[in-house]
Amino acid sequence: METSPAKVTVVIAAHNAVEWIEAAIESILTQTFSDFKLLIMDDGSTDDTAVTALQALNADGRGQVIRGPALGVAATRNRAAKHIDSEYIAVMDADDIALPHRLSAQVAHLDAHPEIAILGGWMRIIDRKGNPGKLIKAPRWADIRPRPFQDSFFLAHPTALIRRSAFEELGGYRWGRGVADSDLWARAIDAGFMLDNLQDELVLYRRHVGQMTVARSFENASLMLARDLSRRIRSRGLPDPFDSAPDARISSEAATTLPADLAVEALELDLAHAIADQLRVQRVPFLDVARRAYGLKRQHRSAQQFAGVCIEAAKAEVLVRRWLFAARWIAIAAIIEPRLILVRLWKKFWRQ
Repeated sequence: METSPAKVTVVIAAHNAVEWIEAAIESILTQTFSDFKLLIMDDGSTDDTAVTALQALNADGRGQVIRGPALGVAATRNRAAKHIDSEYIAVMDADDIALPHRLSAQVAHLDAHPEIAILGGWMRIIDRKGNPGKLIKAPRWADIRPRPFQDSFFLAHPTALIRRSAFEELGGYRWGRGVADSDLWARAIDAGFMLDNLQDELVLYRRHVGQMTVARSFENASLMLARDLSRRIRSRGLPDPFDSAPDARISSEAATTLPADLAVEALELDLAHAIADQLRVQRVPFLDVARRAYGLKRQHRSAQQFAGVCIEAAKAEVLVRRWLFAARWIAIAAIIEPRLILVRLWKKFWRQ
């Protein structure tokens, strides 16, 4: 006798998350909504993540651990889609905690609003030990739609419940950690799907220093440049060259076919990728980056996007208390776009 598919499949992509995975799984197994399947996708962990996950499931028939090579979180979530036959897909990070009513509240809302394709909610930041911090409130659809995409935090990925039909139509995630979610949200909006957020706290989002390094910061920032450029290309009715670019890079030939202002952004993206590549194997010499940044400034007058990348790198250095390196990244940003530094300082210290 065939059993009907679960209403929801919860996907936890985990890489070396042995410290957190048990609490994450328990928060799903104790949901007030019970018609779900839980997939723990082990993304090539080298610790005991998979073993700990199996122990945490404790023979609960709704859970399954699937091991695979280290592909990255986004690719691992795409791999999970092959095992999903549910109506809804719930996103869950391996170091976060879902509040008990999360699934019941979101499922009820999507059932009542078939026009919504992706539903998020509010989340509260917790530290490594689980101490609560700031509550992050996400906006409603009426506030999401007209907002500039540069202000891209409009739906928190760890809170997302997605209709499987919409996820499949969009082709899943394109790129890696950092922008996999916001790129998917942007493509969903451009394809005519509606996104919304419950005005309710649903998830405890764990933030810890191990989440970010300078190399990852530059890699993520490069992907942000690609995401924004991709959307601006689509907004002009042009073919999106990133659709066939799994590494978020476009060829120089493709860049030359773009309008002049978009071609400048393609050059900024190329420089950001080059620095990210170097950072994977060694620290980039400060003077070399400053020279190349100044060349970009002279050639193209404004490189505000790339200056923003340098600021993100400075934030990552501050997290690990490398103050000198943080100052260097800020100096590079000041070389490129000094007004941007003043604006960021004003927003942080003086704006109410």
